[in-house]
Amino acid sequence: FTTSVIAKVNTVSLFFVLSSPIPSGTQAGLVIEAPNGYKMAAACVPRGLLAQLECRISYLVDEEEDVEIGPPAARLSLSIRPTTSVIPAGPNKIVLDFLNPPDIFQNTVTTTACGMAECWTLRSLLDTAASGSDWRNMAEKEAAVASFDTYDEIGSAAIIPNTIGRDDRPGYSNVVAFSFRMRKAVTESADMAIRAPPGTVFEQDCLPDVMLKLEEFIAPDGVGSEREFEPGIEPTTCMSDDNSARMSLPGGLKAGVTYAFAVRVRNALEESEDEASWSIIYAGEGSAPIPAFRLWLVSDVSITPSQRVRFVPASLTQTTTGINYVTIDFKTYHPVKTGERIRILAPGDGTEDGSFEFFRSTFECDLTLRQFDDDPRGLTTSWGSNDFTCIVEEDAKYIANINIITTKKFIRSGVLYRAVAAIYNPQRVSDQAQAWRIETYGNTFSNYQQNPDSLNTEGALLDAGSAPGFPITQDFHRFIIEKERPDVEEYGGKEVGDVRFLVALRSALEPKDAIRLIAPSTFVLGAAVRGDKACHAFAWDLSSRPPESVVECNGNVMTWHLQDRYNCAIQPSGVCVSEMKFLLNVTNPPETPPPEANFWIVEHRLPNGVLEASRAVQGWQVVPSFQSATVDLTGRAISAGSRTMTEIVVSFVPTSTADLIELTVLHPGNFDLSPALPSSVGHVVLEATTSTVRVQGAFVASSGGDPTGEHRVSIRLRDIVLGYPGGLTRWELRTFYTGALQDSITVNGFSLPGR
Repeated sequence: FTTSVIAKVNTVSLFFVLSSPIPSGTQAGLVIEAPNGYKMAAACVPRGLLAQLECRISYLVDEEEDVEIGPPAARLSLSIRPTTSVIPAGPNKIVLDFLNPPDIFQNTVTTTACGMAECWTLRSLLDTAASGSDWRNMAEKEAAVASFDTYDEIGSAAIIPNTIGRDDRPGYSNVVAFSFRMRKAVTESADMAIRAPPGTVFEQDCLPDVMLKLEEFIAPDGVGSEREFEPGIEPTTCMSDDNSARMSLPGGLKAGVTYAFAVRVRNALEESEDEASWSIIYAGEGSAPIPAFRLWLVSDVSITPSQRVRFVPASLTQTTTGINYVTIDFKTYHPVKTGERIRILAPGDGTEDGSFEFFRSTFECDLTLRQFDDDPRGLTTSWGSNDFTCIVEEDAKYIANINIITTKKFIRSGVLYRAVAAIYNPQRVSDQAQAWRIETYGNTFSNYQQNPDSLNTEGALLDAGSAPGFPITQDFHRFIIEKERPDVEEYGGKEVGDVRFLVALRSALEPKDAIRLIAPSTFVLGAAVRGDKACHAFAWDLSSRPPESVVECNGNVMTWHLQDRYNCAIQPSGVCVSEMKFLLNVTNPPETPPPEANFWIVEHRLPNGVLEASRAVQGWQVVPSFQSATVDLTGRAISAGSRTMTEIVVSFVPTSTADLIELTVLHPGNFDLSPALPSSVGHVVLEATTSTVRVQGAFVASSGGDPTGEHRVSIRLRDIVLGYPGGLTRWELRTFYTGALQDSITVNGFSLPGR
């Protein structure tokens, strides 16, 4: 709870463990019975669960009669049912906003279910509208926990900002200073209870961590109305339990005087919006919720893989599972500027079997970085290769450092960014989703003549945050996709006929198992009619025995529901393989999905939904409806890194009319586009930086699919300084009309000559 003050709004979190799930679409649900005197602060809107919930408020008289308005003797009762998904078995939390009773209350020992006079009671019922005391309606035995006491409000209580020893980094030792003022003088010994946000830790014996002298935690020029405790008043004991501490003080503090003290704690690793407050209870007076300081967190962290399968190295008998593209979203607390960095720590135990490994080319990791703009359409701004470097730590290849090298922009505080990294999954299967960690530092990282231990120090650390990753599954024995004409270019919007799939598992399939084929999200496998689960142009390849199954499609997902056992066959290698072959006709999306989304994935799921095995294959390239975009070197083919200027030509057929094109070089680094000038007619360079150039012109949309048609646009840009090292260049093209994004594509350009 966030406050024990009478008649105050109080955010209460109820933690509980269910033995069995509560499904939606039934009468089953939870019933929460509050102690006497509690009301809802507003409408009943439960939080904390993934499932959407409906809540019905009623009041109980003598624990049986249901009435609309609660008389003084009635207890508040809440009936909560899931309307989507389920309330899962296992640990759960529900967060609700109550109004504390209007009267001071001290709970006493008695013979109730919780051992005290007033309890919070939770029931899991088969029908929340029926009696909660009827054992036939109980899904599980009820649980009860003692209620807390309520108090008058203290005169004032606050956290003193900008004190000596403050360190708001998550998980770090911190000195938190408080001021408080009593309404009544304290004449007798009493305990002071300090409650911190969940995850904050006090030492069990916290007496050595209590500071009473102002000079220990407030600078001389920062002292205001705060006073030290009266002479001789010092805590005699201080003991803690998780995020709460209780210290015993003799009487003697005066009414109306603002006293100050500090206590050392270890910050939580994360923060909760619902429970981000402190509170103080002392001598019959309690504080309203004291707003917590914000931790220096890398927040909104999410980890999304392209594939979850273990990495299998290529061999004579096995095809590699290849690279995984992991999407990492985050917001930083502090800005990250030139000469600073973002450090991404994937799970790793130091072994190849148990660690992720960032893919590297030309000594740098393969990583893209985007900023999400404050735009309802979800537009993004790309960071080019001249804006950052990405260095993998030589002795820990599961750690990558994004060094900010541009002086033109920086990572902005509180803004969402997305990094997509090419990475190898561990070779070992794991059903645990281990944490990924993101840190920001006030220095740059290099593997050359520098010791990582001297760079990754507490003093240089700015922010930190983490998020759960994903389990690593067993691989399928084989997963092969073959087009009928593999060498023919595929164009956006065109049908691809008779695509052959081979799926081979390492085990037999049991009834009620499911095989799922997940196409890239821009493909459609099912019928166009909403609710129709028929699959588009699907057929079994009769060269293998098809399983007894029901096949259905929904969007980009095809599922086989096994009706009978499907046996496996022993191979010469000793592996028992169950193999299925089938054909599909599919229609290409307008353009190739981004690398992280261009995977066809096959999954084996057990009847309980558990992912047993998976495998992914990268999809084919699609010539985009933003047609035939190319970036060519038309000037002198000078060597990479030469400061001699040359010319490039950007050519494409727009599918949407535009008045501006933006060209960004993504790879390699060290280009300089800032001197760029157009040598083609009708084009004007509006803005140019080292990695991006914006060109104004009249770009009319093509009405047909001919990539050599009359609407082809060619923009020639001279005075370009080529980057280095050599190799294939990569570019992003975006078109705009009156400021609105029209088309966007990433293309491979010319091959940059080596030195």
